[in-house]
Amino acid sequence: MRKFLKLEFKKSIMLAVILSVVCSIPHLLDVASMRFWVQYYDAYEILQRQITTPPLSSVGTMMIALCVVIPIYVYAFKMNKRSVDMYYSLPVKKEKLYFIKTMVGLFLIFVPFTVSYWSGFFVLLCRSGNPYAMGYYVPAYFGLLLFGVCIYGVNAFVYTRANSVVDGVIFLFAYMLLGDLLVDVVEATGGFYFDWWIESCFYSFGPASLFMDNMTEYIRHANSTHWPALMFIVPIVTGAIAYFLLFFNLRFDKAENAEQISNSWFGYKILIPTYVVACIAVIETDLLLTTMVGIAGFIGLLIYQRKFRFSWKYWVMLVVALIVGTVWSIIIW
Repeated sequence: MRKFLKLEFKKSIMLAVILSVVCSIPHLLDVASMRFWVQYYDAYEILQRQITTPPLSSVGTMMIALCVVIPIYVYAFKMNKRSVDMYYSLPVKKEKLYFIKTMVGLFLIFVPFTVSYWSGFFVLLCRSGNPYAMGYYVPAYFGLLLFGVCIYGVNAFVYTRANSVVDGVIFLFAYMLLGDLLVDVVEATGGFYFDWWIESCFYSFGPASLFMDNMTEYIRHANSTHWPALMFIVPIVTGAIAYFLLFFNLRFDKAENAEQISNSWFGYKILIPTYVVACIAVIETDLLLTTMVGIAGFIGLLIYQRKFRFSWKYWVMLVVALIVGTVWSIIIW
């Protein structure tokens, strides 16, 4: 296992260096050229002066983007018959194999993020006239690491539910939008609206984004922040569940599944009916929109089954989802 671990990390060093350079250059150019103050006239035509928002969100967003892209690269071996046969034939248990791959994935995310983050920090620190409370960069860094671990875990689990790269990418984006959609369903059903900072806790990258906004305010000496406990509870719980399921489901994973139809219960089987029901539920009873959702569900089944002819049970699933969504929409609207 040690030899395999060293080999995987050795293979990843050059990519980590390239990603570090690619991520650092635009961030360094930004912090080196940005203005510290912005001037504007208020409603009373009085000249106001305000501290410019520090570029914390840009480097944090870069880390989040890596948390989406890197799992596609790290677990790509699972989607190809030849590569998965080679990896599964190694004298390493699947749990250890995926643990090493997961560590490599986190390495490829956190090295570029750390290099970009702290290089930008020191450039900003050395600039004259710096008005920021730079000490807040330290807790912001460790907080973003926590969110990165959680986001990566969810994306790693979601992507590996697929048996092909295309299906995996579809799963990633479908789950990214799912939280927002389910919040809309809950609000429409209950007839109320959450505060925006509560809503954001249930979005895919919402907690990390809210955290960056809060730390940005502290850095620029402002106090308009919101710290709901859900901001940490939701990503930590979902991340822990995702890591557990990632390794628990390895016992059911077989090499011959590569390049086959993605039949995981966490894939199309759940996503298609959930999206159909939720989308119809949040729209006021509209025949045209309901028809469009039904067509989208049918297209989803075509992508899932990779053919125009599929079993009657999938037709039943789609019809039931349309009926449930329509009834739900009629009740709440």
